[in-house]
This record gives sequence, structure tokens and C-alpha cells, in this order.
Amino acid sequence: MGFYDSDVPARVIRKVANLLKKYFTSGDGQFIEELETILEDYQAIALVDPVRSHLYPKLKRRNTDRVLELSHALLTTSSNAELVKIIIAVVGLFRLGNDHELVETIMTLATCDEFTLYAAVAATNWEHGNDIVFAMAQRVDGWGKIQAVRILQSETDEIRDWLLHEGCMNNIMSAYLGLECAVKCDLISILRQGALDSKTFDSVSTIIVALLDEGPVSGISEYEYAEEALMLYLAHAEQHAKTMEYLWNITQVYAWAQYTEVEFRDAALASSERILKRDEWDSKLIDAVRTRDAKDMHHAYYVASQLNIDLSDEIFLAVKEEPLKHYGYLSVLFQDADKVTELISLYEATLPLEEMAEGMGDYLFSKKLADEHYCLDVLLQELGAYPCQGVALIMTGLNSPVIRSRNLAGRALLGWMDVLKLPLGEISSELFAEVQRIDKIEVDDSVKETITGILQSS
Repeated sequence: MGFYDSDVPARVIRKVANLLKKYFTSGDGQFIEELETILEDYQAIALVDPVRSHLYPKLKRRNTDRVLELSHALLTTSSNAELVKIIIAVVGLFRLGNDHELVETIMTLATCDEFTLYAAVAATNWEHGNDIVFAMAQRVDGWGKIQAVRILQSETDEIRDWLLHEGCMNNIMSAYLGLECAVKCDLISILRQGALDSKTFDSVSTIIVALLDEGPVSGISEYEYAEEALMLYLAHAEQHAKTMEYLWNITQVYAWAQYTEVEFRDAALASSERILKRDEWDSKLIDAVRTRDAKDMHHAYYVASQLNIDLSDEIFLAVKEEPLKHYGYLSVLFQDADKVTELISLYEATLPLEEMAEGMGDYLFSKKLADEHYCLDVLLQELGAYPCQGVALIMTGLNSPVIRSRNLAGRALLGWMDVLKLPLGEISSELFAEVQRIDKIEVDDSVKETITGILQSS
């Protein structure tokens, strides 16, 4: 199993391989220093395959214990990540037992997703290598998990069960592992069962939704049993109408079926629509918002938007109760002009505006009051449609140390000018004077451009 098709010049490959050979022969650190200089210009991912091919016949004639000893020393002392990757790959040339000290060291390194790919590929050449890859997959998250699962072979019931229930669970989009898990856990056989318990159904739902999201990678279009799997899933779904997350999953199927061109599109649409059109959902959606649980509210809002059910009054109540918890719904609530004045007053009273208006800065993110600054940004994006409202919020934005906030405040003012067809000086002399003051001290080019647009139009 390889890493990457390399376009690194052959002379560089030979140089790297020779430096490693000399190091493993002599143990002289100068060869590693030379190698680290090369690694300033070339990444390990492009080097490891050709270097391993070049080294393999040479290392076979070396003292294996000596090579492994020196490799272990580098892995436990080097701070050069690219070097560590290459050494892990080199260790993968040797058929180690799973009780070897180096294996445990590499297993530890594998918990950092920068090294997981190299560790998993190396493990494929070790005794019980697939069990080691499985252990890695269970320890990691993010890209590391994606890489480990792709290398993992579903050789046992234990592995297949883990792939079903946990394989797709990741802090990066589950779509990256949808097809891998569907194939390796034998999803179609699970769906062909007469009934599914709630835990299995939830896990199957995760994989099905991951398969439908083909934005980043191939999914359902490449799955051999796509039609049968999706229709069986919808049949099982008829018996599992319990949670908002369940309903959210069905809306994913419905949304996918609306735009796909597969032959079973109409059948998938009809089955998912039949579930979504149940009368019980209106009250369940309202109840979900009333729980104030962030996940349930998110699912309820999404489902309601798909079903054209208006939850804005319930969401408005939630925002008024906890304005800093639910500000993500402001873009929805600002569509109702009758709610805008109350919302603006609410946030002017809630946000620590004086503390947030620290003055000029070049921060991409606030170092303190992070939620408050994010909340302000959401408000500023909406205020451009409501001239002369939220002056205190815009003034705070103009004086924020966060570049994004100053830009959004300026754009809100441009929105006022566009709506009223007036220069800013005629709309608010206070804000116009503040923009003039900021123009003299602004440190960011993008904000400077926004400010210039305001002044030139005034």
C-alpha cells in the first residue's frame, strides 16, 4: 500500500535514501541534519514511496536491530514532523511483532492525525497489522480516522460492528467515510434484516446520510446496492419515528431525492414524503424548540424549513430567553420586520458593548468575549436592511478590534445608504464623523476599502 504518486526529482530521492542509509550505518547525526535541510523543500508524503523502494534492498543487508534502534531514537526525540513521517514509513519495511517497543511508539504517534496515515500504512506490513490499524482507528478522530478506516480491512465481526456503529462518527464530515463503512460493515445485509433495534437504526441512518452527501467524495452513486439500501432504509424508518434527529435524516433523503436523476427517485420521494407528511410532526417540531436543546432546535428548524412550517414565534421566545445561546437564528428572525426593533433592543441591552468596542486592532478573532463578538457579527449582517436602527451596535462594530466586525459595520452603513439613497452624512452625522475618524487610523486594507466607499458616496 502506497502513499502518493511522487514527482520529486530522482536525484532528490537518491540523496534522501543515501542519507538514511549512511545514518543507519554510522548513527552519525550529521546525515539527519542534511536530510532535514532537504525536507525544508519537499514534503514527506511525496518522498516516502520512492525512498522506501530505493532503501528496501539496501536495508535488508543491514543489521535490522541497529536500524530499528536508531529509528526508535529518532521517533522519540525528533521535533521535525516530516522526518518522523519518513522514519515511520521506513519502519514499515520491517515485519514487526505487535509486542515490539517500536509498535507502541508508533501507535502513540498515530493518535496525532498528522502521523496516522504513515502509521497505518506501516502497520499493514506487521504481524497482526490489521488489528493494529483497528486499534489506531478507535483512538483517533478527524483526518486520522478517515485514513485509518480507509486502510482497515473488515476481517472480523468486531471490526464490522465497530464500522457500523462508530466508523462514520467523526469531527470531520461523515461523508468521507460513508461509502467505506457501507461496504466494509456489509450495510446491505443489515438492512435486509426483518427489523432493526433503535441503536442499529440510528447507526444505519448515519451511514445512509453520509452516502447521500457526495459533495466531498463519492457516496451513494458508487454504492453497489444503492436502490435496495435506500428503499429498505425508508421501510425501516416507518417504524422508528421518534426523535428530531430521525426526522432530520428523513429530510436528507427527501432533499436528495428531489434533485437526483436515479431511476428510483420517485419511489424514494414518495416513501420519504409519506413519513414527513404525518400530522404529528407539527406539534413535535414545536415541542423540540421548547426543549431549548441546541441539537433538537437545529434539527427542528431545518425540518420545518423543508416542510414550510413556521417556527419563528417559538424561536423568538427562545432567543429572548437566552440571546447569547440562540443568536444563530437571528438571520431568520430578522426577516420579520415586526420583530426587529425588539431584537435590536434586546441585544443592545445584553451585549457588553463598551467592553467590546476596544478600538482599532488587526485580530481575525476576538481574544475574549468570543460568543459576544460572533453574535455582534450576525446582527451587523442584518442591520444593513434596517436604516437608522441599531446605531449602538454599528458603533461598537466600527470600534471592534476584530477586522471582520469593522467590515460588517461598514457594509451595514452602505446598506443604509443604498436603501435610503442618501449619503451617510445626511443619515447620521454621528456615524459619519466616526467613519471619518476611523478612516485616518484603519490598519486593514479590506476595511479601508469599505470605509473609502462610504466616504466617496457621501
